Amino acid sequence: MKFIQKTTTIAASVHEAFEAWTDFESRAKLMKTVAAAAILQHGRLHWLAVVGDDTCEWDVDLVEHEPSQRISWRAVDGRESGNVRFEADKAGATKVTYRLDYDPQVWRGDAKALAVWMNRRVDEDLERFKEMVEGSAEGGAHVSGKKKPQVPAGPPDGLHMGVAYAILTAGVIVGMLCWWSFHPSAFKPAPGISIFAAIYVFAQCIERLMEPLSSISIPGIKGRKALNTVRVPDPKPEAQAAAAPGTAPPTIRIDKAAALHNLAKDPSPTNRAILQQARRNRAALLWAVASFLAMVAAGSLGLLLLHAIGLTKAPIWLDILVTGLAIGSGTKPLHDLISNLQQSSGDQEQTAATKGK
Repeated sequence: MKFIQKTTTIAASVHEAFEAWTDFESRAKLMKTVAAAAILQHGRLHWLAVVGDDTCEWDVDLVEHEPSQRISWRAVDGRESGNVRFEADKAGATKVTYRLDYDPQVWRGDAKALAVWMNRRVDEDLERFKEMVEGSAEGGAHVSGKKKPQVPAGPPDGLHMGVAYAILTAGVIVGMLCWWSFHPSAFKPAPGISIFAAIYVFAQCIERLMEPLSSISIPGIKGRKALNTVRVPDPKPEAQAAAAPGTAPPTIRIDKAAALHNLAKDPSPTNRAILQQARRNRAALLWAVASFLAMVAAGSLGLLLLHAIGLTKAPIWLDILVTGLAIGSGTKPLHDLISNLQQSSGDQEQTAATKGK
């Protein structure tokens, strides 16, 4: 057995953190590495994940449940076990320690790739969990029901929305050119593999590819004007010494990235509005670029969602567009879709079993 152990500190009470962790179905929707979770009977959970090229499903039993202290689980087939400990610190925050033990011989696939996936799973579980409990920088709700002050949600500005749609149009055109150039056969999943598993893998790959750009902030036109006026004290000692007694020290203008960082320190409504607009602009452009890459991949590899689900008369350009938008939207919507499909399938099986009796 190999193990991974990571710790993070969350700005919430031990009770809030514990209640959030044990809300398994809601938490799974925020996890990147696990596609879906379902609560079965007698404290058993069912997990679905895509590891490399494999779709894995397994059941775990909850073996310890100490409210506000500790929760432990063990996979029925022995592939993994884990525990999470919750400890209050002197500042009122919660220290969360997550340990995951796993057996590479039970898991399928390459051992090195599995180790990378397991480490990413623990890191991203803690990262998303911290965001869920504390509330995101966008002003999301805490699990306790409280909300951070927030600027009302709104669209990206017109310029960046226009650029985003132009990128999408280019994606359809380039995807069609790839289709005509490579003449790929329409993708058909292997037996036991869903088309959504393939789309989920592509979405994860593109998310990883786009991660370096996720910290970029793109202010709107008004924001740029405001950032051009942001000035900070001149850090040079000679400039400070040259200032006359009783007068303000000389200032210098800084670049937009540094100006945004300075605005983030001041939570005034105006500054929050600039920062929120920058995030909305960034989200629109990243979504468009991710969809563009997905459309190129769809046209090159024949990954056509509409054809795979039986709509074979759909135009290729429309299928490339739909597939690109599905992949470019990220893994969270796919989490929700897979969960809904599983729920629907389970309901149908239960109905059929009831009628059979």
